[in-house]
Amino acid sequence: MVELINNEGKAWLSFADGSVKGFAFEGERLLEKESLYGALTEAINRDSLADLLVRLNGNFAAVITIKNQCYLIVDKLRSYPLFYSGTHVSDVGEHLLKTIPSEIGIPQHGG
Repeated sequence: MVELINNEGKAWLSFADGSVKGFAFEGERLLEKESLYGALTEAINRDSLADLLVRLNGNFAAVITIKNQCYLIVDKLRSYPLFYSGTHVSDVGEHLLKTIPSEIGIPQHGG
């Protein structure tokens, strides 16, 4: 389950296979929204994501699912952090804790 709810600063932009927020420069080329998402998905499909990420500078995050693989992508500074546990992904750590307390050993209290 992917829940991206933090739209402070930059908002998440959703596509069929994932979401992206922020911007990046590849050299002097600005990538944002569709162009950033396209560059990331193309790199995933070409098995060259690591090479692309080394070349990108900016503030961005993306969650992309391709061929039953979920890619959690953030810039070098983790400007927009992503949190995960098992199959749950969120951009708000507290929300993740409330969603899946039993998976990470937090006792649940009745009442």
